[in-house]
Amino acid sequence: MEMLIPGLCGLVVILGLVAVFMSRINWSIPQMILVGFILLASLVFFYFSARTFVLAKNWNEELKSYVAAIDQVENGKTQGNQIIEKGIEQLKQDRDRAQHQVEVALAGRGRVWHEASVVRANADTGEISATVDDPTPHGIDVKTTLFVFEQDPKANGGKYLGEFTVTAAKEGDKLIKMAPSLALSQGELTQISRARGHLDLYEIMPADSHALFAQLDNRDDVVKASFPADVQSDYIRDFTAANENDPPDRVYRWVKFTKEWSSDKVPADKSAVAPPAAPAAQPGPPAAAPAPGAPAAAAGGHVFKPGDVALFDPQTAAELVDTKMVAVYDTDRKDKGKVFVRELQDFAQMFRESVRQRSELLAEIADIAAQANRLDAAQTEVLADVEAITKEREGLKKDLAKFQAERDAATAYVAALGKRNEELRADLSKTFRDNIRMAAQLDEMNHRLLEEINRRNPPVQAQASLGPAR
Repeated sequence: MEMLIPGLCGLVVILGLVAVFMSRINWSIPQMILVGFILLASLVFFYFSARTFVLAKNWNEELKSYVAAIDQVENGKTQGNQIIEKGIEQLKQDRDRAQHQVEVALAGRGRVWHEASVVRANADTGEISATVDDPTPHGIDVKTTLFVFEQDPKANGGKYLGEFTVTAAKEGDKLIKMAPSLALSQGELTQISRARGHLDLYEIMPADSHALFAQLDNRDDVVKASFPADVQSDYIRDFTAANENDPPDRVYRWVKFTKEWSSDKVPADKSAVAPPAAPAAQPGPPAAAPAPGAPAAAAGGHVFKPGDVALFDPQTAAELVDTKMVAVYDTDRKDKGKVFVRELQDFAQMFRESVRQRSELLAEIADIAAQANRLDAAQTEVLADVEAITKEREGLKKDLAKFQAERDAATAYVAALGKRNEELRADLSKTFRDNIRMAAQLDEMNHRLLEEINRRNPPVQAQASLGPAR
C-alpha cells in the first residue's frame, strides 16, 4: 500500500516522457523542456499532496489516540463500570485531600529544626546557646517559643529539656540563645548544663498519636523505660481487645455500614479512628486491624459505603446502630468487636501542669520551711527562756532552801518564844497571884499596923475622952 503512490508517480512519469517524445515533431525543444518541467512539477505536487493526505490521516488517527488518552487521563481508565486507573480529576481530589492532610499535619506539628549544635549551656540560669545550620537562614525570631529535645542515640530517641523562649537571634547568624520559659528545678538545670550533643527544636510540642509507638519493634521496652508504671498498660494495650475493667468511654466498637453515610455529620472529635499500622518486622496484621476493604481513616467528610468497616467511639457507634446505619461487626474477630483505645495526651499541657504543680509544691515547701525556721527560732528562744528560767528556778530553789531554813529557824524561835511566853505567862500568873496574895497580906498587915497604931496612938478625940496618954 505504501508503494502504490510511488508506483503511480513512476508510471505517470514514464507515460509523460513517452508523450513528450512522441510530440517532438509538432513541438519545439523549448516546449518539450517546458512540458517536461511541468510534468516533473506536477509529479512532485501530486506526490507531496498524496503524502500530505496520508500524513493528515495518520495525524487524525494519532489525534484520536491522544484524545482518548487525554480522556483517560482526565476521567480515568474504566473497565466495565469500574475505574481501574484514576483520572486527573480523581487525582486532583486525591491531591487536594492529601494536601489538606499534609497541611493539617504541618499545622499540628509546626516548624522543626533538627541537628542544632549546643555551644554553651548555663547551669545557673538554664540558658542555651546553639547554632542552627539547616535551613539557612533558620527563620527563628526573638520571643519564639521552642520545645527542646536533646538527641540520645543510646535511647533511640531524645530527652525533653523543656520549653524555651528565644532571647537572641540575629538575621543571617546561625547562633541563637534560648532561656527557659518556665521555672526549672535544680535537677533540670543540671540536666541542661550537661547537654553536649545535638538538639531538636519544635515550634509546637509533638502531638501524641496512636501510631507513636506502634511502629517500634521494642515498643514494650520503650514504653516501660519512658512512662511510669500506672500508664504503661494504656500504651501497651492500645488497639487491643477491651476487657470489663476498661472505662466505657475508651471502649471503641467495630461497625459495618449498611447504608451510605458521611462522617461530616458528627463533630471532628467523634470521627472514626484508624488503628496504627503494625511494625514491619511483625508478621501478619495486628489484632485490631480493620477488615479487608476498610477505610484507612475517617477524618472529616469521608463517605462510607455499604460494606465499609470502621472503628468508632462508643457514643457515635451507638447512635449509628440506633439509626440503622451500621451493624455491630463482631464476627470472626478475636476482640469481639470491642477495642480499647487510649486517650491521647497533650504533652505540652501536661508538662506545664506538672511545672505549675511543682511550683505550688515548691512554694508550699518554702512556706513550710519558713514556718519551720520560725518555729526553730521560737524554739531557740523558748529553750533560752527555759534555760534562764531553769537557772532562775535553781536560784529560787536555793533561796527557797534558805527561806525554809530561816523559816524553820524562825518557827523554832517562835516555838521557843511561845514556850518562853507560856512560861512567862505562867510566871506572871503566879507572880500576879502572889502579888494579889501579897497585896492582900500587905493590906491585912497595913490594917493590923493601922489598928496597932490606932491602938497605941488613939486619935485626938479619943485621947480627950480617955485622958492623957500614958
